[in-house]
Amino acid sequence: MSAKTWETADGAALAIPDDIETPSLVIDLPRVRANLNDMAQFAQATGVELAPHVKTHRTIQFARMQIESGATRLCVAKLSEAEHFVDAGLDTLVMAYPLAGEERYERAKRLIPRADLRLSVDSLEAARGLSGSLAGSGIRADVLLLVDTGFHRVGVLPETAIDRARELMG
Repeated sequence: MSAKTWETADGAALAIPDDIETPSLVIDLPRVRANLNDMAQFAQATGVELAPHVKTHRTIQFARMQIESGATRLCVAKLSEAEHFVDAGLDTLVMAYPLAGEERYERAKRLIPRADLRLSVDSLEAARGLSGSLAGSGIRADVLLLVDTGFHRVGVLPETAIDRARELMG
């Protein structure tokens, strides 16, 4: 079987067999594994917990590879992603975005007993909503305060983060 050689963004070659029609998804597993290992080694060397996003691949197979390579938890964007991974036994997660609304709080409350799920908030109002919902149920959750890293999508301003964290703990 012959193959076409394609150059990837970083100049490496990727051989794709001629019998694969394009467009097709082609995954260079050795490169994926090398990237996963590089990131895990970097996190370990810098003393940080690695929680890679799964929203790009959303697959159990890649999530398992991330954990096997050294990720300590998976980062999910939505509750449906969290439910999907917990159902597959990948139950150490962090929510990338705050939950809003009682329906989502209820789903989170059903998920928390089944998983090590860290939730996130980006304001005192969001924390109060979540706390109010959890308080009546007796369910406790670890909660992270999101800090805006410059993209202005979510999180408190860095210069206010310590004061907001103190308010949330008080």
